[in-house]
Amino acid sequence: MHKLLIISLVAILSFSNTMVYGFESELWPGEGIPVFKANKTAMVNIYDQPSGKIIKRHQIKHKEKLTFSASRFRTSRIGKIKVMMATTVSGISFGKVKYLSQKLYESDEVDELNFSFKTGETFDYLQYRAEGACLVRYKQNVIELEYCAWVGSNNNSPFTLIQEPKNEWWIKTAKGWLLVDENFLDISREF
Repeated sequence: MHKLLIISLVAILSFSNTMVYGFESELWPGEGIPVFKANKTAMVNIYDQPSGKIIKRHQIKHKEKLTFSASRFRTSRIGKIKVMMATTVSGISFGKVKYLSQKLYESDEVDELNFSFKTGETFDYLQYRAEGACLVRYKQNVIELEYCAWVGSNNNSPFTLIQEPKNEWWIKTAKGWLLVDENFLDISREF
């Protein structure tokens, strides 16, 4: 009986197109507004929603500029950080969320706070933001830390990176949702 239940569960999960994400935001990585331009002619999959059903294949032409109306930055594998030395870092808490909207991110109702980390603690590294800032989950709250000391080569950091997060970036074009892939897209920034 148990064997049949396990086989049934594996079959259901194998045919499911739904991926569970550890975190998702309407933001994009990096500073400035992203500008996408095809670096070669390519056939791409267009989806009805991020990680949803492929609704069509579409050819983008070399040097074609892609405009977008929405962004989803998803964390499919959460990173880990270990505190090596007690420290206090300032940041903004968005509460216990799995989805960070642009509206909440830009809200005046979130406060900048100081967060005290104890030696030996670990916490989740969700997404790099821009200019040394990142999103983490600490004590179940999503926080944007102003300075993520593990980014770059800071040997005096009170933190150690145990595992990088794995993220995927989706943009909504006029045709549908597209997974951002630098194999066929160049990304520049407008300020």
